[in-house]
Amino acid sequence: MSQRRKRWWRADSFVLYAVLYLTFIYLPVLFLPLFSFNNSKYIAFPLKGFTLKWYGQMINTPDMLEALMNSVKVGVAVAILSTILGLLAAKAVTRYRLPGRGPVMGFIMVPLVIPGIILAISLLILITQVDLPLSLWTVGFSHMLLCTPFAMLVLGFPSHKVESSPPEVLRAFVAHLQASQGP
Repeated sequence: MSQRRKRWWRADSFVLYAVLYLTFIYLPVLFLPLFSFNNSKYIAFPLKGFTLKWYGQMINTPDMLEALMNSVKVGVAVAILSTILGLLAAKAVTRYRLPGRGPVMGFIMVPLVIPGIILAISLLILITQVDLPLSLWTVGFSHMLLCTPFAMLVLGFPSHKVESSPPEVLRAFVAHLQASQGP
């Protein structure tokens, strides 16, 4: 067991690169809430003082409140619908042997491997080409296109059949994905 644990946590160059890369990408995002309480209008250190005036301005701006409510509406609707669709699709794929299951699964999972900005621009071009008016419905549909495959992957994975250690869960998840891509 200790040999397996050492092998899992050893610091090789790939793990070091991944940690540095993720730190470089996400560390600035962690500072954004801190700067929202800064008294200066510029994002810079040192902080000029503690204030809630930016939140007060947001609450007193009708456009900002409308944008917040639109985000909440779309987020809640997409979360519920994507979870339902992902659960139903995951059950269908894991419970039944469907003909052409591998290519169908590959097609469904395509949004997960396309960069988000490319997918967003492509959907915007498609929606404008078919003369659909841009609305919360098109935003919700576009988000569901991305969220449903994630829900399908997570909900279709039989994690209750695996030990709780992270390496075992990861190995079982990879094996489950490889098995679901079968003939």
